[in-house]
Amino acid sequence: EPHLPQIGMLTFQAAGTASRSTVAAGAFARDRAAAYIACLQPGFRGTIQVQGGITVETIGAAVQTGAEFLVAGTQIFRHRDGLTPPQVIQAMLHAAAEALQTP
Repeated sequence: EPHLPQIGMLTFQAAGTASRSTVAAGAFARDRAAAYIACLQPGFRGTIQVQGGITVETIGAAVQTGAEFLVAGTQIFRHRDGLTPPQVIQAMLHAAAEALQTP
């Protein structure tokens, strides 16, 4: 019996751990995440969550791959330029909205 239709949410760890988010291995792996999501979409009707490497710079790519929930703790609470959590969240929302309007 197929199990994919019974799953409500899939979470993808799309990068390294938060402690490594400043190195290349911790960057959001757009192509890899997009490939997995594309494989699942024909039979999956649930929600897709992506965590790992989600930043103001990468959130657009994440939502364009089909992610609906994003985990971005390090970016929000330890922003490298010292932005406050509300500033980071606002910037991320803006970047995500722009990406969704871009074909």
